[in-house]
Amino acid sequence: MITIFGNNNSYVDENKSYAILTYPNPVEDQLYIKQNDVVSAELFDVSGKLIDTYHHPKTINCEKLQSGFYILQLKTKNGISQVKFIKK
Repeated sequence: MITIFGNNNSYVDENKSYAILTYPNPVEDQLYIKQNDVVSAELFDVSGKLIDTYHHPKTINCEKLQSGFYILQLKTKNGISQVKFIKK
């Protein structure tokens, strides 16, 4: 289960007890990932279509994405978390 704390985009996987911070949300050009141990990430649209994959990402370039909702699945050595964000 993933818990959202307020509006700061901090997500905690209660089964694994770790937090992943992403910002800003909504995003215009770059989505920043403040987590050092992210091994890979997969970006999906709301229909579940895989948009792109990333290895050891610190940022996600969102400039070419259409406006809408997206899901970023982040894999770390501790497990997998999903972050939902809006592209302006």
